[in-house]
Amino acid sequence: MGRTGYQGARLGAEEINEAGGVLGGPLELRVADSRGTMGTVADARAFIEREGATVLLGAVSSASLLAVTEVARECQTVLMATIASTDRATGEKFHPYIFRSGVSNSQESRSAARVAAGLPHRRWYVIAPDYEYGYNAWTIFRAQLARLRPDVEFVGEAWPEFLEHDYAAYLQAISHARPDAVYNLLYGGDLVAFMRQARGTGLFDRIAFLNATGGDVGVLEEMGADMPEGLLCGARYYFQHPDTEANRRFVERYRARYGSWPTPWAEMSYNGVRFVAEGLRNAGTRDGDALVRALEGMTLELPRGTVTLRKEDHQAILDMVWGRTRRHLDFAFPLLSDLQVFPGREITPTPEEVLAARLR
Repeated sequence: MGRTGYQGARLGAEEINEAGGVLGGPLELRVADSRGTMGTVADARAFIEREGATVLLGAVSSASLLAVTEVARECQTVLMATIASTDRATGEKFHPYIFRSGVSNSQESRSAARVAAGLPHRRWYVIAPDYEYGYNAWTIFRAQLARLRPDVEFVGEAWPEFLEHDYAAYLQAISHARPDAVYNLLYGGDLVAFMRQARGTGLFDRIAFLNATGGDVGVLEEMGADMPEGLLCGARYYFQHPDTEANRRFVERYRARYGSWPTPWAEMSYNGVRFVAEGLRNAGTRDGDALVRALEGMTLELPRGTVTLRKEDHQAILDMVWGRTRRHLDFAFPLLSDLQVFPGREITPTPEEVLAARLR
């Protein structure tokens, strides 16, 4: 996730620099590999204090984001969150310097709850990573589904550690709970490991799975022919949607540059760089407060379409895509079919909801 996120950001920076850069010079990216929350905080401080960074861009982990956002507040430096999605960053922990170009947990889990509400299943189970993202996303999904479908019952929870390798005990626990459906919040390598281990148990034949990030093309490629067909999967960005010239150009440029299809993490990071560059142009300065004013309410035309950074909470108003996995003759991995697209304006908390979260 971090690797493709960086690739997307780098592609954005290269395009900007080919067009003349910003503020009279090239846009320069420095990258650090996350080393846990404290390591990420140390890297953020080093970028600002030693290297004079204008903007922080990242991170992957929601736990790291909550720590790094405090550095941004203290140093009055804009932080453009690209992948980490906890609502708390733009909700109760909001400050003027935090922005997010990526999908939030609310956008993902509210769309998932709408998908779930349309299914016949009553008994729900969750498996999610044991840290901020998992807990925050599950809390949102559970509340939204209960509101949409008061008849549902939540029959169990599983919280494997991040980077778990053996899911046998979790698969057994799911089977014993006998849910009708599972909301699966595992992602990246963890999701691939879980799916491969679950295939041999017959679990996918007996229980419906709603996979929050299963539509990540990186996961689809990694799974290949091992990916079960007909699984409901979400995608924060799906490389075949929308079918527009702008998105096709982005996909072609990314594939030519890196030899792979753009993941959601790549596209959301690319968008973050695009917002930052336009903000710097409009501000006419590297000053943090001027950049904040330039970014608030900004609207750009991006590969996924028209996107606005909402002034009230600095969250990008983004759509979510859901579909079912299907084999395709032209690809070595399944694609998403029967797409459902949930508009960002319908799945993003209202400004009133955001303010209420800050006051709690």
